[in-house]
Amino acid sequence: VIVGAGNKAPIIECEEEIVVEEGDLVDLNCNIYDPEAENVIVSYSGWMSSSKKQTDFDDEGVYTVLVKASDQEQSSSVEVTVEVKEQNRAPVIEGLEDLTAMETETVVIQADISDLDGDSLEITYSDPFDEDGVWSTKDGDSGSYEVVVSASDGKETTIETFSLTVTDVNTAPVMERLLDVVVDEGDTVRLDPDVTDPEGDDVLLIYSGWMTTSSKTTDFNDEGEYSVTITASDGELESKQTIKVTVQDKNRPPCFCLDPECSNC
Repeated sequence: VIVGAGNKAPIIECEEEIVVEEGDLVDLNCNIYDPEAENVIVSYSGWMSSSKKQTDFDDEGVYTVLVKASDQEQSSSVEVTVEVKEQNRAPVIEGLEDLTAMETETVVIQADISDLDGDSLEITYSDPFDEDGVWSTKDGDSGSYEVVVSASDGKETTIETFSLTVTDVNTAPVMERLLDVVVDEGDTVRLDPDVTDPEGDDVLLIYSGWMTTSSKTTDFNDEGEYSVTITASDGELESKQTIKVTVQDKNRPPCFCLDPECSNC
């Protein structure tokens, strides 16, 4: 009597428990073989339908996977426990961009700040912004600022920065008060206004009325009173002054009509 060896079920060698974090790849990596070297059909059921599974950030929990191996006659199976631990994700800060504002304007930081895990966040802004990300600028605040925005969920902190440029408020040029001018016929009227621009802008002086330039030489027919307007402009804003120029008659000695310089003949 010859007794042949009985068929043996496939062998499954797996870790009983696998621990990963959200976002990790689960690889059962089982060693499965048949003692008689027969072909083996392997199947996975339960939480996994294959030997590998990519977890996402909603997979926190404990799961069971049934691994089954079969040859043509027998089968075997084992259960593997997979624990997926929560993986904290850092807060996300989006939408920040460099800003430009003018002195006296109110600057409000507008950013899309969120937490993918739904955690509550503590958001802070660097000085001179307040706890709500608001800064009411004033005269003298012009300059460049690096602004830091941070968001913390208690475990992770995300920090983003942007640049803020605060420009001067443009104001009109300042012209010192000019006095009225009195000259005699034949004299030269010279106007020399003292003008400054608070922001250091270039200033253009414009003369209108009786004079169109800063100086004018009178003749002996100019007796009278005249108005001259001086305008100081920085290209955007301007200031003006109007002064009175009085040209007094100047007596001239008699002249002979034969004199070519005599104008009274």
